[in-house]
Amino acid sequence: MIVGRFLSFLAQWVVANALFLAITRGSSGHVGDFRWTILLVALNILWAVPLIGSVYVPEERIRTTAKAYCYYLWMGAMLAEFLAVGFDYAHVQSGGRSSAAESAAGLVLIALGFLESGVAWLSIRRYSAPEFQIVEEHKVVDWGLYRFIRHPIYLGFFLIGLGLPLFVRSIIGLAAFVVVVAPTWLYVIPQEEDFLVSELGADYAEYIRRTKRLLPFIY
Repeated sequence: MIVGRFLSFLAQWVVANALFLAITRGSSGHVGDFRWTILLVALNILWAVPLIGSVYVPEERIRTTAKAYCYYLWMGAMLAEFLAVGFDYAHVQSGGRSSAAESAAGLVLIALGFLESGVAWLSIRRYSAPEFQIVEEHKVVDWGLYRFIRHPIYLGFFLIGLGLPLFVRSIIGLAAFVVVVAPTWLYVIPQEEDFLVSELGADYAEYIRRTKRLLPFIY
């Protein structure tokens, strides 16, 4: 099972790279420059997350998994934004050339998103996987960044999603974030919470009662 999952996520990683490279081919000189390279690196870091997660928790500790389609929804949405941003940057430049300040701000958001997701993952690494799962001795994680919000990893991905179009001033990419990415994440998050309530019961319900989803004290 673990080997099969790893190979599946590896194949998805290869496909994501192939699509990005294909959609940015034949541009007017932007392929291979600094911004294009950062987009490709960010894409590969993002796809390394499920690849690592697929093998980190030993198979014998996994008790149940569910709602695998949610993983494909949120990763598909992120891929759609990467492709939209890459295509816009390589061929259209709908917002014009980004300034150094805009690119720096976008890069900071992308870096903060990855940093926050990485720090949050350290708190849940004993339980985490790309798909929803429950493992042996699974407990509600309410320490680290999870003391303040229930989904710091998702918040990190939101920051990445906002940073990508800002980095290259992509109106098409921003539209993809607003129309595709944000609604998808706002659908997936309650699905995960429903799963955790069904599996962890009153402990997770109490955790929901005293914390916010994505923004401390707000939402």
